[in-house]
Amino acid sequence: MAKTQDLRNGSIIKFNGENCVVVENDHIKPGKGPAYIQVKMRNLRTGKHYEHRFNTGASIELVRVERHTYQYLYRD
Repeated sequence: MAKTQDLRNGSIIKFNGENCVVVENDHIKPGKGPAYIQVKMRNLRTGKHYEHRFNTGASIELVRVERHTYQYLYRD
């Protein structure tokens, strides 16, 4: 488990049982009340966008994803 401070743009997290990629994250400290992390994310399966506020220091589940560049060779 990771903390909200570990979130970066492009990170993939598990949110409500779905894999989501973080599009934007902001640390917000209002004058009144505790600080929080405002996260905009996109569901990888459906493409739906979400916005969610996480408390600072909350635990989140990071998903490990490997990305590879492939070159296909076709016989003419």
